[in-house]
Amino acid sequence: MRLIHLFIMLSMTASVVAEIPRLSLPDNVKAQNLPGISLQANSFSIDELEASMVVLVVFDFYCPVCQKSAANIKRLAEEVAATTPGIPIIGIGTGDTPFETQKFKDKFELPFPCASDRAKTMANYYHVERTPSIIVLSKSGEENLLEELYRNEGYLGREHIDEIISLLKEDT
Repeated sequence: MRLIHLFIMLSMTASVVAEIPRLSLPDNVKAQNLPGISLQANSFSIDELEASMVVLVVFDFYCPVCQKSAANIKRLAEEVAATTPGIPIIGIGTGDTPFETQKFKDKFELPFPCASDRAKTMANYYHVERTPSIIVLSKSGEENLLEELYRNEGYLGREHIDEIISLLKEDT
């Protein structure tokens, strides 16, 4: 009997973990930045985006490597917009308050929406160990499940930008 209860508890835990966490919708998001997400919504999930691929940029306001990589993160966003404009980029301020997340976005002039992940639910869901982390996700299969195609944790250099752009062009 104990074994059955343990199995039921583990099954319930696994199904909760499998759900993609929701992020608060930043106040200043324009509709074209998050295709498929209503501006009247209070929150959204990455899998709700109407895009075949999504680029996640996970950063921490206080991370010196994130600050050092910020110019290249901005460059990546500009190149994605120029070469593959249908692919959204979403910044996630892991461990950051909404104020800190917005401050990072403004300070480094990031041209994409950034959402606060104070509780680190997204970082935990995607197993982020270091910041900044760039994660490229692609929808695949009949259910359009998100599959990780690329990950870079730590400093983002020019060679990483070229690699990501090449991957995005190849898969679109």
